[in-house]
Amino acid sequence: MHEFFDPDQVFRIVDIAAVVANGLLGGAVARAFRFDIVGFLLLAVACGMGGGMIRDVLLNSGLPVALTDSGYWIGAIGSSI
Repeated sequence: MHEFFDPDQVFRIVDIAAVVANGLLGGAVARAFRFDIVGFLLLAVACGMGGGMIRDVLLNSGLPVALTDSGYWIGAIGSSI
């Protein structure tokens, strides 16, 4: 029987949604300070992926997931655009 609810997939979707939301907040701050495109991208990506990377380091789970999964990068850069 096909299972409709996969907890790992739901966690990944919520995690990437959090990256997108925090990337949008970083982009809003960059816009308020009138940064150029490089500063805009850097601040949005740092805000988007910073929390999850700190979580992974504090939990001592090895390499942060945000550095190994391209979905996080796409979410952070997409939200900054």
